[in-house]
Amino acid sequence: MKFAQKHILDELLVMRTQNGDMEAFSLLVKRWQPALLKQAYRLTRDDEAALVWMRRRKHGGLLPKEYTNLNRRGHLKPGL
Repeated sequence: MKFAQKHILDELLVMRTQNGDMEAFSLLVKRWQPALLKQAYRLTRDDEAALVWMRRRKHGGLLPKEYTNLNRRGHLKPGL
């Protein structure tokens, strides 16, 4: 998928999420999970610690801070 198509899809999913569509939010999380894991690794410099962080975030609530911030930012940026 080309960059422009991915960007448009992300923006559409953000708009749907802002309207309360949790399925759209779940799709955003799935699309961005690799980038989040990469960022967790950059912060921890440890594969296991990064995976633990991701598991805790997933099971401790589906990224509530990022979901709330969608209303303020209107979009997610790479390298959260």
